[in-house]
Amino acid sequence: LMFHVDSIMNALYTSIASDAAVVSSGFVVELEPVNQGDMNIGLWCGVYFIDAPFAPGAMGGQQFDGVVDMSVVVRATDAGGRAASILALQRAVKPVLTAIWCNLTLGGTVDVIDTINIQPFEIQRSTEDFIQSYEIQLAAKLNGALP
Repeated sequence: LMFHVDSIMNALYTSIASDAAVVSSGFVVELEPVNQGDMNIGLWCGVYFIDAPFAPGAMGGQQFDGVVDMSVVVRATDAGGRAASILALQRAVKPVLTAIWCNLTLGGTVDVIDTINIQPFEIQRSTEDFIQSYEIQLAAKLNGALP
């Protein structure tokens, strides 16, 4: 494998944005947006590069062993308040996770996504909050050659 962050991130974005269940759910999926998009959009997903630490591989030379850390933020809204928006978010995250789970090599751009961690993102704690988000943290292993 070659180390190309742009290819890896585009593969993750495409895996999510082109998934039939994600599309039919009405998601707006964006690659590296500067914010969480239009708050009037009910289902939103942002795909972000975090970092990519890597070290020389066991074979030396131009070989490396690395990890690519990525973040997928999923947002859902419900005018019914905090509890209703959390339920909407829990329903919304399922097709996004399925899209990731069905392509753990991101089209061959990584060896495997071997860590998936979900946590609340920008936690809101008032009963009036109608916007809730999860962050899906991904770590993908990569062993190969430098470009």
